[in-house]
Amino acid sequence: MKEYIVKKGDSLWGICRSMGVSIDAVARINGFTPQSKHHLDVGQVIKIEDEEINEPIANCLFIY
Repeated sequence: MKEYIVKKGDSLWGICRSMGVSIDAVARINGFTPQSKHHLDVGQVIKIEDEEINEPIANCLFIY
């Protein structure tokens, strides 16, 4: 499991987007309610399961 420490200006959407994970998965792991997932505090630790993290698309091989 990885941990992310919230910085000034962070949003859950931005954090999840940069790590390639769904907001719902992160909210579930961290016990966020529909209301609390829209409020993050600087210094707050957010847990992200390793299995949820997607590899960057640059590491993929496409065959046509």
